[in-house]
Amino acid sequence: MRNTLIALLVLPICAASAASAPISIEGLRSGAVLALPKAQNGFKASRYVSLNGYLSLRGNSYIREGATYVRVDLSGNTRLNGAGASTNTIWVRHSANIYLRKGQTYVNETIQVSEYVSVYDRGRYVGSTRVSGSIRVSGHVTGNYLRLNGSGSLRGSLFVRDQR
Repeated sequence: MRNTLIALLVLPICAASAASAPISIEGLRSGAVLALPKAQNGFKASRYVSLNGYLSLRGNSYIREGATYVRVDLSGNTRLNGAGASTNTIWVRHSANIYLRKGQTYVNETIQVSEYVSVYDRGRYVGSTRVSGSIRVSGHVTGNYLRLNGSGSLRGSLFVRDQR
C-alpha cells in the first residue's frame, strides 16, 4: 500500500522529467534527490517596470498688444526611476497655447506632456518607452510678459528582459 502511494505521488514528477535519468521506488526509499529538467537555454526572465518621476516646467512669452492667445515655450528636466531601472536626465520642452481674455492677469492651465525615453537597468540599456503626465502650470501677466511655472508627475512602464 505504501509503495503504491509513493508511486502515485512520484508519477507526475516522473512524467515531467522524462528526459532525465530513470527514477525507481528503491531510489526514493534511499533518499535520492530527483533531478528536474533544466530550463531551456533560450529562456529569459522578464519583469514589469513602472517608471515615475517629477517634472517642473517654466517659461515665459511676450504678449502682443490685443492678442487673444500666447504661445509659451516651457522647459524642464527630470529623471524617472522604478524597480532598479532608471532613465538618464531627460530634458522636456513643450509649447503651450494659452488663450487670454481681455484684461486677464492670471493663468492656470493643465498641459499634457509626452516623451520617449531610454531606460537603463544597472547601467545596461534595456529599451525605450513613452512617459506621459499632466502638468499644472500657472503664472501672472506682468506688463507684456506671461511667466508660467508648474509641476507634476510623469509615468511610464515597460517589460525588462533580465540577463541570463
